[in-house]
Amino acid sequence: MLKSALQIIANPAAASGRSQKTIRQIQKYLKQHHYAYHLHLTSPQGAQALTRKVINAGTSTDTSSKIIIVGGDGTLNQALNGLRQSLNPRLPLGYLPAGSGNDFANALGLKRYKITQLLEEMIQVSTPVWLNLGHVTGLAQSKFFINNFGMGLDAQIIKGVTQSSVKTVFNHLHLSKLIYLSQVYFALKQPRFRVELSFADQQKHFENIFLCMVANQPYIGGGVRLVPPESIQARSLRIVIADQLPFPELIKIIIKIFTDGSHLASPFVHTYELHDFSVHAVPAQIAQMDGELITPPQEKLNFTSTPQAFWLPKTYLKSLPD
Repeated sequence: MLKSALQIIANPAAASGRSQKTIRQIQKYLKQHHYAYHLHLTSPQGAQALTRKVINAGTSTDTSSKIIIVGGDGTLNQALNGLRQSLNPRLPLGYLPAGSGNDFANALGLKRYKITQLLEEMIQVSTPVWLNLGHVTGLAQSKFFINNFGMGLDAQIIKGVTQSSVKTVFNHLHLSKLIYLSQVYFALKQPRFRVELSFADQQKHFENIFLCMVANQPYIGGGVRLVPPESIQARSLRIVIADQLPFPELIKIIIKIFTDGSHLASPFVHTYELHDFSVHAVPAQIAQMDGELITPPQEKLNFTSTPQAFWLPKTYLKSLPD
């Protein structure tokens, strides 16, 4: 007897192809337990257009059907943006982590689950949870992000990781953090820039900046905690702006970021928790959003937080405060 209808949107290229093992696990489990499902594999162009197509086709408007995304943070980002462009932009999404970093899964504690347990509990749950997304305008297109949007050091590191010839080797050895660390030295050579932060009736100006990040949840780079572990259900975003430092002090800050998280106590690191604000970097900086490089923004960027529904496991729901 068929129990349910599921739409699985999966990226077989995530984690340098290691996600294919996860996809096979999911298929085996669904067949063994007689769940009806449709598997949609992403093309090299990503999950955005595919997610929009699946939703607009009407196959997922039935309440008995759920959409579950399988891949890394970049795949989830693309799926969320495809969802928001679709005819049903408030539809809940499920997510099974199968990337190299999986920072969204880290924020929610999903990585402690076996994939099959996570899948079964997502299927069984009947009430979605509303989490926070970041929303940025001022780019060529309005965009949503689940983890972070950054300019400066983090984007330069991701650029280096993307171009690295050893990325696949690190991923297969389950050492994704090390490849990010390996690129820090080269990223620190980037020219410094200026940032103007505007919110409410205030304007803050910062000179000689090497990092400006807007964070929706605590983790970057495959589990490195940048900001405090506050709930992703909060309706705000955290901005982190870091000044240029003498090289020895800079290395200390970098070490603190990758170890105990005490970097936020430094007078050279400025943090704000806001719902609606704008950021302008001069000159224009290479940027990343949820670990994917984007065209350097030329104009002021406007940020706000917005809710998004997710299917989350029952065990996770029990951990939420009343």
